[in-house]
Amino acid sequence: MTKPWRILALPPLDPELIRGILDPIVGDAAEIVIPAERERGALLDALTDAEIVLADFSGRLGLDAEAVAAAPRLAFVQMP
Repeated sequence: MTKPWRILALPPLDPELIRGILDPIVGDAAEIVIPAERERGALLDALTDAEIVLADFSGRLGLDAEAVAAAPRLAFVQMP
């Protein structure tokens, strides 16, 4: 079964911490995706399939016009 939402988590936190916080909340309703590298190219690649983005509160991985254009399925962005 395909999960209905793909959440791209960008906060500059340990991935296990992010999953520990989000997994109990979203359960099977979403897939949590965390870029392997905290760089612009990895961000743009990850945005391709993201429907929801939890933004980077440090500002390092910013969501500008180019980033939004790379996310054709984007439905919601949670900014700090």
